[in-house]
Amino acid sequence: MKQYAQDTFQILPLFWSNAIISFMFGLYFALLFTRKWKFHFKPALFFCISLPTLILNFSYPIITTILHLGQSGQTSVSNNLPLWIWEITSFDFIGIVAGSTMVLSILEYNKNKKETAH
Repeated sequence: MKQYAQDTFQILPLFWSNAIISFMFGLYFALLFTRKWKFHFKPALFFCISLPTLILNFSYPIITTILHLGQSGQTSVSNNLPLWIWEITSFDFIGIVAGSTMVLSILEYNKNKKETAH
């Protein structure tokens, strides 16, 4: 993706791929530790951690896409993008937290091995 962005001067796919890959890695990481594939929705975990981190993870690609669509005919994205959002979302940690808490808020997670034996 970095090579494509350097060749075509379009950085939008790079923003989207970073956000999607970190989110998918979080999903995969949480599925490794899920012992029981039983649906059990935890609204506090979903609404207080998973949803805000998901919004934060995809905020910069969405803002960049909206600003890019507003600039018809130009190939580069405007320089007046909020830099603080990019600094926060450039760490892949936000996407990993969003993906892993998404799985943990939907599926049942048992820490104790004795509970899974019953």
